[in-house]
Amino acid sequence: MSVGYSSPITAFLETDTNQVVGVLARSIADSGINSQYSRQITVWKDEVDLLKRTLKSLTYGFTKEAPLWHIVLEYQIPRRQKRPDAILITEDRIIVIEFKFGMCTYEAPARWQCEDYAMNLRDFHAESKGRYLVPILCAVDAPSCCLEPIWPNVGLVAPILLANGDNLEQVLGKALRCLNPHPHSNPIDPAAWLSSPYRPTLTIIEAAERLYCNHSVREISHNYADNLKETTDMLSNVIVDARKNLKRIICFVTGVPGAGKTLTGLNVVPDPIIRSKLGPSGIFLSGNGPLVKIVRAALVANQQKSGRRRLEAEHEVSTFIQNVHQFLRFHRESPEEIPHEHVVVFDEAQRAWDRTQMKKKQ
Repeated sequence: MSVGYSSPITAFLETDTNQVVGVLARSIADSGINSQYSRQITVWKDEVDLLKRTLKSLTYGFTKEAPLWHIVLEYQIPRRQKRPDAILITEDRIIVIEFKFGMCTYEAPARWQCEDYAMNLRDFHAESKGRYLVPILCAVDAPSCCLEPIWPNVGLVAPILLANGDNLEQVLGKALRCLNPHPHSNPIDPAAWLSSPYRPTLTIIEAAERLYCNHSVREISHNYADNLKETTDMLSNVIVDARKNLKRIICFVTGVPGAGKTLTGLNVVPDPIIRSKLGPSGIFLSGNGPLVKIVRAALVANQQKSGRRRLEAEHEVSTFIQNVHQFLRFHRESPEEIPHEHVVVFDEAQRAWDRTQMKKKQ
């Protein structure tokens, strides 16, 4: 679990801003991220002060449950390399707030960034499953926008709300008052939410499978061996047999450069027959960053031809194709978390190291 700062609302409001920023600074330093450090400290101070002013006037007297709400800053969504600025956890909804200081307009990339955080929580975060998620982009210096009625769309993610430094309280109040009582009978447990495992939902898995079906990864390259289909089918059969008979099996695919080893793995992972109806999906891991980008781009480009939003297609593609270094770093820092996937394709396996060397590299 990677959390910059987490606290009940009441404790957050009573804590000195410099103390909160100090906790954030130490957490980021521990993660190895230190670029633009001094500027980030200034932004955090402004962000915490704005949040305090907003929440102090908003929560007291709002409901009797308000003091039990939880504020989370710089929470890293497990295995997703996504770190929203602030998340407010109430009894029945999760409000994701992204701050943009110095921004005078609600730019499209910033809006998507905020929406993407909410979608990642919906699709890959177990404790957010089925909960109301409300994304709010706070462009501090932007003009006020008309507050339209909001309602959850597919997957209980509300359309994005736009706020500035002056009306954030009003916009947050709308996010808290809108929507009917949530169908969940139990309120959200902040402790359970913070320790939630990475769990792709069946919805996002099936969406990614459809994406692959509409565009064979074989089209990415025409330089492959004649037995590519036979190799892919054999691996799928081995996986099905392992699942059926509760076995652990490792397979090695060899061949000259360009034979189709990578393409075989890419064909196997999204095949729905390798998982049970409600079971976990497979995952394709590669330490070759450019390869990951090229494969994702090829799949996404095909979806754009049919009218799909590029960013939504990228979100689905990332379900199956991930960076091996990020995968290993997450499980090194969270050793108690068992990988969700039962099928793992490790591309460039000749680069695999033993435990000692892996720790040095991570």
